[in-house]
Amino acid sequence: MNATKPDERIITTTLSSLVSQAEEQGFGSPSIIVIGGIVALREALS
Repeated sequence: MNATKPDERIITTTLSSLVSQAEEQGFGSPSIIVIGGIVALREALS
């Protein structure tokens, strides 16, 4: 079992581009933002 959802969407970007990327892709509330080296583990854990 994992904590993903079928309609989950992911953005991997820099902090300086986050707002524009989220707006372009239609992200809104609620959202979870993960910052730091842990982000690099996403592919290995999925």
